Amino acid sequence: MPIATWGLLLLLSFVWSLSFTTAEILLETALPFTIVFYRVLIASLIMIVLIRGLGKRIPYAPRALFFLFLMGLTNNALPF
Repeated sequence: MPIATWGLLLLLSFVWSLSFTTAEILLETALPFTIVFYRVLIASLIMIVLIRGLGKRIPYAPRALFFLFLMGLTNNALPF
């Protein structure tokens, strides 16, 4: 595996573990729903910037939006 791939894997591990640490700290001052809301909001904004920066398009077809909604519901809303 190339060294750049290892670097990306380490970065991913760091960001992933940081989210748990940050959530634990934030739970002392904020409600879980508030934490999840802002986490998803920030991630959505970052994804929009990345998609636009890469010259890709956000799918607006009703079928694609339905599946995106379904995926968001099952990954974010139902566990809480």
